[in-house]
Amino acid sequence: MGMSMVAFATGCSYRKRLEDWLSGSALMPARTLEVASYQAMIACVAAGTGFAIVPRSLLVSLKAAKEVQQHALPVRVRRNHTHLVWNGTPSTALLRLQELIVA
Repeated sequence: MGMSMVAFATGCSYRKRLEDWLSGSALMPARTLEVASYQAMIACVAAGTGFAIVPRSLLVSLKAAKEVQQHALPVRVRRNHTHLVWNGTPSTALLRLQELIVA
């Protein structure tokens, strides 16, 4: 393919989703460039270094949508579940957040 996959470190759910999707295909990149922020990820993609998966809402909020080409992912890849986790007794703020999520 010639381009690098730009991603967070191993363990990132977006990275895992992309690796699973591309594994076994001719599209699997030979290398992965690990970055520490979405801003760095998008900057690398905009500079032509490689490709990445990022939430569309992030591209819009960072006003980077015009700097990169975008493609919708297949349905089986685009859905991601995010879990709220904590340790110990939930604070008042956390309890309110839980109420909003359930509503």
